Amino acid sequence: MKGKKEIELTSSERDQLEVLIDEEFRKVILAPREEPLIDFFEKILQGQHVFRKEEDTIDIEVLDVFYYANCPLGHITVEPSYDYYDSDKTLHPAELNLDYYTYRHVKDIVVNVLDMNQVDYSVLTDNREFDTAIFWENWADLEMKFICECWNAAIDRTGSITIAFLNASDGSGGPIDLRNGYDLWRERISISEYLEKEGTLIEKEKIDRRKGKRVGFLKRLFGR
Repeated sequence: MKGKKEIELTSSERDQLEVLIDEEFRKVILAPREEPLIDFFEKILQGQHVFRKEEDTIDIEVLDVFYYANCPLGHITVEPSYDYYDSDKTLHPAELNLDYYTYRHVKDIVVNVLDMNQVDYSVLTDNREFDTAIFWENWADLEMKFICECWNAAIDRTGSITIAFLNASDGSGGPIDLRNGYDLWRERISISEYLEKEGTLIEKEKIDRRKGKRVGFLKRLFGR
């Protein structure tokens, strides 16, 4: 594909570029965050993080994991699932801050792979911003798969049977079952309905909804 213009690339060559960009994204973005994220999950599963006051402590079997929508691996928060537990009693969500990255970083990864393979994409940059989606759109899928893999690695290390669901901080994604990557949005059902459907019965904490409404992830994070 050396010296070829974007429009001249065959389907096979485009597939090859996609694989190469996947590999570079894993190396540059995912790999440096793997052990910190697994360690974060592992400590939670080992009970090293205390979510509640001592008098409100109960066995937490289901967790909500929130990723910051603009940078899924930049900030992650974990707390007892709102479907089962009184969120007003969650005083200390577990939080992990990692290096932020932006679309600009992702664009650099794509451009570097194109340059290394001497692909001529100059026509795509004439008088407009270069859209990386012309070559690669796997960014979000790789991030979600990566978080699932890190969760399951922590499960394997601890032997825990805790269940967790992944959600976007702004409600744009999830809940996703971290055990298998299943997106509950496909069936438009709640976490409790989903677990009951698979035969997993977990007792819900008695909650007086009149006491107040849930303090959402963004409000906790940004004080809004």
